[in-house]
Amino acid sequence: MTNNFNKVELKTQQPLETIDFTQSGELVLSQLGIKSATSLLADSSPWEFAHYMAIKNWLMYKPKLNASNLEQVKHYLKVFHHLCEVEAWETACKLIRLTITNTKELHEQLGIWGYHNEQIEIYSRLLTKLNLDLDCLWLDGLGTAYSYLGKAQIAIDYHEKQLEIARKINNRKAEAQAHGGLGWVYAYCLEKAKEAITHYKEQLKISREIDNRKIEGKSLHGLGYSYNILPPYNYQLSMKYHVDALTVAQEISDKDIEYDALGGIAANYINMGEPYKGIEYIRLQLKIINTSYNHYKYCNTLRNLGTSYILLNDYQNAINSFEEALNLVRKINNKQQEADILASLGTAYIYISKKDYKEAINCFQLALITNSEIGKKSSVGIILINLSYCHGCLKDHQRAIYKSKQAMEIADETGDQQLKALALATLANSYWHQGYIWGHTWGLLLIIRSMLIFPPWKSSNTKLTLKITVRTISKTLKQVFSQNWLKKFWGG
Repeated sequence: MTNNFNKVELKTQQPLETIDFTQSGELVLSQLGIKSATSLLADSSPWEFAHYMAIKNWLMYKPKLNASNLEQVKHYLKVFHHLCEVEAWETACKLIRLTITNTKELHEQLGIWGYHNEQIEIYSRLLTKLNLDLDCLWLDGLGTAYSYLGKAQIAIDYHEKQLEIARKINNRKAEAQAHGGLGWVYAYCLEKAKEAITHYKEQLKISREIDNRKIEGKSLHGLGYSYNILPPYNYQLSMKYHVDALTVAQEISDKDIEYDALGGIAANYINMGEPYKGIEYIRLQLKIINTSYNHYKYCNTLRNLGTSYILLNDYQNAINSFEEALNLVRKINNKQQEADILASLGTAYIYISKKDYKEAINCFQLALITNSEIGKKSSVGIILINLSYCHGCLKDHQRAIYKSKQAMEIADETGDQQLKALALATLANSYWHQGYIWGHTWGLLLIIRSMLIFPPWKSSNTKLTLKITVRTISKTLKQVFSQNWLKKFWGG
């Protein structure tokens, strides 16, 4: 195919919102720096002419006032794909790199809105078409987009290819970004914190060698997140990295990193069983939400907020937070995040005054499917524990015991002592709800063993387990003392 668009260029990085799309197609093309219709028609093939006319028509498109984010940039994307069809790669590249918000380029903004499939289409079309430095950018985008879609191995493949090319052309910034991408996939998608820490430490080292504070802040946040999920859960070290990330973010006025660091600090306080402090940092996050709006991040904030409400026994507000997050995440089609929120929502249904174990089981089963497919073993273990607890409370003892034992197998495989302790606690719950002296005795022995393995004051999960245990035992004793024969025995 010939390319008569070889002179088509975007002359500036002019924000697209400054272009008046109510004007004629010719004027819009001129504003974008595209050759006039007359000169193009003179030497265009029928194929190119058709695409040029499509470009002209799409540039005259004006979205409705209440249009979705994707509808508002639909015409830009259509123009991009028509430019690709006639192999006008440089122009297409410049178009999707135009800044459409204060700091974000079009292709980046799509990810912030949650349109990862659209990002993949863009990056796939431009890959190998211009130069290796840009290929590193597209590979980074592909890896990130696939990670948000829960396709971890594909994401790893793209980031490893990015790393290989970056080293080949000595692009240190791209090399650091590749390590950050790999760290993210290993930490969030696969919960392989050790591998993630290795990559984040390498990213941190490179960022300081090239004096890139933005990448330094991101790597510090990544390390903080990784230590938060690494057994035996070094929350203090995680907190230190997040505080360091917050310092960097404030020094360079980067709201994205500041938002992430505040969320990391909040998560640590929540995990340590200090929800009031966690909520303080969540409120700080919400103060900057308008200047750094990201659906994925906002959903995580709502999830942290909901978890804090659970620890404060405010279960209805917890459910409200989780449901708001769930409605939003379903709009952006992030299956992994949806699974995490469903698991949290299921937990809230366990604790509300009118226990809804069946609804909780529905949430946990949906979350289990996604996490099993991705291979997040620790998350699968926690979900199995919650399922065991629900089945035990519903007197489905065999199923409850089976789920606890499945969770224990994962704990032994991963070396997660907290998970093992929680599995023993739910196993104790199963035996306790079977009643009789032997069931209560065996349940007490198991809960004592659970607390010896992982003391209840070490995390919010084990604190909740202790609270449930005390409540369950108290309820049983109250029932026992209310029985007529015991009243008669005591002279009641």
